[in-house]
Amino acid sequence: MRIHYHISMNRKSSSLIYFLSIVLCAISSCSSHEIVLDKVSYIPYDYEYFHSNLHFGKEIKTMELKNEFILIVGSIDTTSETPPIKLAFISINNKTIQLNLLNENIQNDQVIREYTGNGYELLVRYPIKPEGDHSRFSESHLIIKNGKLRSEYDLICESGYY
Repeated sequence: MRIHYHISMNRKSSSLIYFLSIVLCAISSCSSHEIVLDKVSYIPYDYEYFHSNLHFGKEIKTMELKNEFILIVGSIDTTSETPPIKLAFISINNKTIQLNLLNENIQNDQVIREYTGNGYELLVRYPIKPEGDHSRFSESHLIIKNGKLRSEYDLICESGYY
């Protein structure tokens, strides 16, 4: 009887281990399909002519108190006859990534900008402020892709930051 009981427990244990390994595999595969944006800690030093005009973050409090932003948008003044170069900066795994503006348009009182660079595609939308609206913050939405990886963020947009 003891032998039968021991074999039965091993089957139950192995079934439990099998079930837990499937659950852990499913959880890890779900989380691996996301792109996690870190705070942008710096703009590369060779961009001394970069002027940021939009900052995007997760919370107003951390934006105001800690200057924590996950997307910084602006342009480089080329100081020549060519127009400024429009760029965005993000950070993934503590590495700052430069994205170049691909397309910009306006739909339903929202600005929609598409950026690309280093294998990433980023789409950000934020509202056009009505004339006379001097509020500093507005709601925005961001989608970032890299191959099959894709993430979406509801963010706060801070405009007029210099």
